[in-house]
Amino acid sequence: MRDGAAEGVPVSTKTNDVEPDVVCERSGATAASSSEPRVTAGRSAGASGRPCDSPLVPPGLAVRVEKLRADFEEVTGAPFEHLVCPILYRDEPVELCRGHVVNRAFEGAPRAWTVQRKDVDNHFGSRFESGFTVLSDFDKVVAEGGLGETDLPPHFKTRVLAGGQEVPHFSSKKWPGAQFTGLHMVDSKRTIFLKKTPEEVDRIINERWCIETTADLRVPAAVSLIKSAHLTLFALLGYRYALSCGGCLVGGDVLGRIFRETISCPPGEAEGRARTILGEWVHMVRPLLGGSWLAMGTVEDRSLLVAWTGSGYPWAAIVSVPLGGSANYAVMLPCSSRLDDLATYLDFLRNDQEEIRVKLARLEPGREQFIVSEWDYPLRWPKRGETFDLRSPVWPGEGK
Repeated sequence: MRDGAAEGVPVSTKTNDVEPDVVCERSGATAASSSEPRVTAGRSAGASGRPCDSPLVPPGLAVRVEKLRADFEEVTGAPFEHLVCPILYRDEPVELCRGHVVNRAFEGAPRAWTVQRKDVDNHFGSRFESGFTVLSDFDKVVAEGGLGETDLPPHFKTRVLAGGQEVPHFSSKKWPGAQFTGLHMVDSKRTIFLKKTPEEVDRIINERWCIETTADLRVPAAVSLIKSAHLTLFALLGYRYALSCGGCLVGGDVLGRIFRETISCPPGEAEGRARTILGEWVHMVRPLLGGSWLAMGTVEDRSLLVAWTGSGYPWAAIVSVPLGGSANYAVMLPCSSRLDDLATYLDFLRNDQEEIRVKLARLEPGREQFIVSEWDYPLRWPKRGETFDLRSPVWPGEGK
């Protein structure tokens, strides 16, 4: 088996030259940390009607809601009244929707979905996934934006380089003066101005000039991929996963906290707060590289990789999140309710270890547990490099 993770996170660059249970043990709602989500459920005596009769449940969702209600009751002993969200862990009368496991903006990605709160789904979609999905059309965004006729999205930045050194530039509809040099972009109505005099430009005119467009998608990518992996296991295992210690850790302590702390924030501030929260969880996400295993994505082929302790217990499930085409990402989630295994998982995220051994597992239709291969394989989970540090700026001089 080849190494399963690439040396990088979603930071994409375009440069143009220019001239001029094996997976989770059944448990109650016991969380792995002191910030344990509390689940309050059970239909009250005064409740009228079932969710399938409610205007908060769109057509086509009622059957799924009833299946989730029965699943929740099997795990906890009592049914929920409306829906216990696997991110907020609250049972409230709110509008529901189809929560797609992978954002629909990724052409060719799986169209699997599960029931989700509409407010939660919309918030993650507008604040984080909207930034990440530009990766699906990166070349088009670069061609039309930057130094073209339209502005780039917020996560993009274009630099003009001469001999590897950045030449500061700006746009203006009026001629700014002789101390600047105009540069008209071919096939574009836009003229940019270099913060150098024509004489200064003449001295470097023979250097190699290029235009570099970079997108820093680390935060929106990490949030979106963790959410997709979490919903993948919820779609496959229901509340057996969501109410396990590992499920509560990811759903409540990571995604739930991001939601609670960013729900009232504008986009820029929301990403900044999420960046702080993700600091200790950044090593959950890695790109997949090579091999045909997990090529379709866990939600499609019901397969994942399981990491095992030396004593023979599973401590992590590596979920494949396909974005369509050749882009697949891996998310490492805790998969046990044993405190020792959770400690192993948390320690791995915090230490410098990169080599682990994994087994391929598959959830057979009609079964409640994954069937695990007898053979284990080495897997490299890289942690070194500036792109793995959310505090490290992508662009030189940023943050100074």
